[in-house]
Amino acid sequence: MVLVVDFLHFYSRTGSYGNDVMYFMIIAVAIIYIVMRFYVYHMMLTFDLSVRKILKNALIFTVLGIKRNVLAILGLVLFLAIHIVLIKVFLSMGITIPIILPFFYAMAIMKFITTYAAFPVIEKYMITPYKTEDVSDVSETVEET
Repeated sequence: MVLVVDFLHFYSRTGSYGNDVMYFMIIAVAIIYIVMRFYVYHMMLTFDLSVRKILKNALIFTVLGIKRNVLAILGLVLFLAIHIVLIKVFLSMGITIPIILPFFYAMAIMKFITTYAAFPVIEKYMITPYKTEDVSDVSETVEET
């Protein structure tokens, strides 16, 4: 909500250099926050971390998985653009069904795109090191006995 208020405030006051810089900084922070949300839900479900650590890790993963994040955002924008075009085309023909249908599958497809982008990064940096740590601990225990 704070980002929305800041965005509206600086959007209405564009024209000076300082306000224009702040306007684009708010847009950048909003994009980073949106991409961080790709990772937050997975970490909440998979790991027992505090909110501060979840947000910190999500910010780090946003930077580490930048290629996947950009492709995910492009996929989401393409998916939404295709639906907007289809809705306009079908509405011009008098067909109203395409307005209702995206409510049944759009959220699932968008979450699939974000999961496909985010999970490999989480797996590489959090799950795999945890698994290898457990395996080495077990092998050390076996060797000691």
